[in-house]
Amino acid sequence: MRAAPEASAVDPAYLRAQADQHGTVSVIVGLVVNLPGRMAFADMDDGAQRAVISQMQDAVLAQIGQTRSMPEVKRYATFPMMALQASPEELDVLLESTLVSFVQENRWREPSLIQSTAIIGMQGATGAWALGADGQGTNVVVIDSGIEKAHPFLTGKVVSEACWGTTGVFTGFTATSNCPGNVAYTNVPGSGEPCNVAGGECDHGTHVGGTIAGESNPPSDTFNGVAKEGRLVSLQVFSRIQDDADPMTTPVCVRPGYPHTECILAADGDIIAAMDYARLLHNADTFPIAAVNMSLGNESYPSQASCDAALPAYVVAVAGLNSIGVPVVASSGNQGSTISMNAPACITGVISVGATTDFDQIATFTNSAPFLTFVAPGVNIESSVPGGIYGVKTGTSQAAPHVSGAIAALRSLRPEADITQIIDALKNSAVNITDIGGTFKRIDVDGAIGELDIPDKPKLRLPADGAAFAASPITFKFSTGDFTTRATLEIWDGNTRIVKENVDDPGSCPQDPAFGNKVVCAVNVTYPFVDEKTYTWLVVAKNMDNGSRTNSVTRSFDFDTPGRATLLTPANKVTINTQAELAVLQWGEVDLATSYRVTLFDTDDGAVIINATVAEGTVCASQVCTYTVQPFEQSQLLDDKKYKWYVVSMDGSDMSKSEKFKIFTEFPAAPMLTYPDNNWTFNALDDIELRWTEVATAEEYRLRIWKNANNKKIIDVTYVVPGRSIGCSAGTCTWTPEPVDLTLLQNQTDYRWTVRAENALGKTESLPRIFRIQSPAPPALIAPADDAKLNDANVTFSWSAISDADSYKLIVKDTKNGAKVLKTTVVGTTFMQPAGLFKNDRTYKWFVKSKNELGSAKSVKYTFKTEFPHKPNLQSPADNTKLHDPSELTTMVWRSGNTTEPITYKVIVKRVDNGVKVFKQVVSVGVDTVCDATICTFTVPQSLRNALKDGKDYKWHVRAETPSGSQKSATRFIFKARFP
Repeated sequence: MRAAPEASAVDPAYLRAQADQHGTVSVIVGLVVNLPGRMAFADMDDGAQRAVISQMQDAVLAQIGQTRSMPEVKRYATFPMMALQASPEELDVLLESTLVSFVQENRWREPSLIQSTAIIGMQGATGAWALGADGQGTNVVVIDSGIEKAHPFLTGKVVSEACWGTTGVFTGFTATSNCPGNVAYTNVPGSGEPCNVAGGECDHGTHVGGTIAGESNPPSDTFNGVAKEGRLVSLQVFSRIQDDADPMTTPVCVRPGYPHTECILAADGDIIAAMDYARLLHNADTFPIAAVNMSLGNESYPSQASCDAALPAYVVAVAGLNSIGVPVVASSGNQGSTISMNAPACITGVISVGATTDFDQIATFTNSAPFLTFVAPGVNIESSVPGGIYGVKTGTSQAAPHVSGAIAALRSLRPEADITQIIDALKNSAVNITDIGGTFKRIDVDGAIGELDIPDKPKLRLPADGAAFAASPITFKFSTGDFTTRATLEIWDGNTRIVKENVDDPGSCPQDPAFGNKVVCAVNVTYPFVDEKTYTWLVVAKNMDNGSRTNSVTRSFDFDTPGRATLLTPANKVTINTQAELAVLQWGEVDLATSYRVTLFDTDDGAVIINATVAEGTVCASQVCTYTVQPFEQSQLLDDKKYKWYVVSMDGSDMSKSEKFKIFTEFPAAPMLTYPDNNWTFNALDDIELRWTEVATAEEYRLRIWKNANNKKIIDVTYVVPGRSIGCSAGTCTWTPEPVDLTLLQNQTDYRWTVRAENALGKTESLPRIFRIQSPAPPALIAPADDAKLNDANVTFSWSAISDADSYKLIVKDTKNGAKVLKTTVVGTTFMQPAGLFKNDRTYKWFVKSKNELGSAKSVKYTFKTEFPHKPNLQSPADNTKLHDPSELTTMVWRSGNTTEPITYKVIVKRVDNGVKVFKQVVSVGVDTVCDATICTFTVPQSLRNALKDGKDYKWHVRAETPSGSQKSATRFIFKARFP
């Protein structure tokens, strides 16, 4: 046995010391998977758990990936852990991370027929094999050094295989993966074959596999593994170990009785990876696993609590397998301790196994702490070893596979038994062996079978799942199978059992032709079931001899007395406008109902209009039931009422009431106002008319109009259809006011109006609308535009036409003194004011009022400014022109605007230096000057040229003059005499 490290594998100080000393430390990291706001990890399905594990692995790797890229990491799929090499810096991050639940050193474990099968009750005419407990259809995972699957004892036994290994340099030794190609993991064919290391330890897994499920060829009644018809999953986890050559280093392999410097050890991270793989296989239902055997271990602990605390990674892995019904079996160790046990056998949830001799005594070498689960043969066990031969081995490694094989054998015989039942059966039937350390249980498979006479699962016959009942008693039918001495029918209301009926000796129930003459038990249950409730029921099969029991599946049934009718017609909250509209009441047909009571009542006073009971066969067809409302019932419907109706389904003894639907009455229908639109404006009395939808059943209409501001009613008239001032055609009624009505309507006023339809049954009013009278509309000004400059004294005014206007009043005011200079009534939309009214260089405002018999409406005001005539715009000679000879000044040109008045121009030239006027001449168009369009050209006389002096500058301008005023050019141009 190699010496185990003295320090705890989870001690942070120890882990930091290892990382500092060696540069890295190999660890297994536990992950926090129960996070705030998430479903509890244990409540998730397998797929969700795996997704969370992967997410948390990524998160933790991201935390430590900040320091350097990670080496190879073993990521477990179903266990919230991973194994990796951590530097001192990374270890600190892991130890402090809130995402990490523990950090455990990844340590190394060592590898810890057929007389023995007779001892545990497998052989003989009454032995377990003869009774069918032979492992048929089961699979046992062997986490060990590999299995030689071509061995005659194991032919066809290995159905799946894989390999894990670790390569690296460690304190005192070098490790190399034994997997094909020395990879860290593979599941290629041959990956589960035995390792090849000097010293013979690689035969361990083949020997263990043979003990579990070996089978002689040719067949033998004695020389077989425990579960001789079972199958194996070979998961090879041992790496090749080479001791350091340094004589100062404590050897790992060399020890008393083992002189080799090479050996095999399994890293915790690889063992847990194999356990993870086993859970994957079982969850995928590829190879359902009966048990996981681990005949390996070292490092003893005095209690399960201390063991769990030191090795939390194994706690997680074992719990993960146990949670899906897969037991983990491990050898207790070979140090002969009576107070401690090796890991991982000491982990809570592991089925630990010690060794006994051929004489049913505790082997002297076995660890037999008080918490040891079982003992089994482990001395001089003959089984298969590599090379197609057989060998004898002794140790708890040989005892553990006896228990794994026993579990598989029992599961093959009693597949319905869960792991707790199997372990309890092995304990209850075990042979007690007393030793110095206490009394221990040696398994006896033959005896356990009797403890596992577990009843077959009952088969439920009637009623079908989801059936509905209206009354009790209800008949329940079921069948039971082997080992059932009593059957109990249970009915549950939620979490409360309300019925428990026992049937003793259910095998004596009669045959039922309805179920192929199978034996069927029938139980009639009378119980006050509650209406509109769902119940569940099942049958419990019991073996009263050993207390075992098996539950059937669960079914449900509904209790309705009978079901509630679904109301169809009329729909809920419908409004009817005539009594005849309520012609029928319809609802969905109800199973189990034999009759219906139909009720319609007034919600105001509770007065019942309809209260009729009808037979199901007379009113129902094609799943729809119809009650025809009678004329005398229709005649009781009143206007502006709310009624409710419902249906009671009856089966003679019980009844169920439907929900209630509402019916509103409006006799007749309310008119809908259609013209004018809400907030419409009428601009003339002649335009006023009001329209609404015709109501077929109306006998008269009442039209009312109010002033909206003070709610004063000014018109309230009722018209018999057809009547005065009203006509209805094509679904529309139209009202036009009488002359007397027009006298009541005022200009610039808002009015509210409604129409009420009336007949002998009632009256209904429309929603109101608003209209306004503002007649006529104000005109829109066109010309002159706002802020226009007028250069012609003959001014034309224009504005938009208003259809309702009889005339217009044009008003113009002088803004300087506010004087009204023009006020005239115009029939059309234009007016021309001749020259002479408007003064030059003044600003005026103008507006127009539209007028008719109701009043007038004023437009906005526009402004215009007078500039009579246009100011000349000088063109040539251009400003700052130089004349080198007087003859160059031939013409003077300016631009002017059009005008309807006679116009003359005054041309003036002055010396710049002294302001002396050297030329002034009034010119007439067509005589002294020629104006083409807006360009005027004046021919310069010789007198002006003669007046020019060399070296002098001259400025010139033009003044335009009309009878209404004059305008000087805005600028003065300069020309310079520079002769020559």
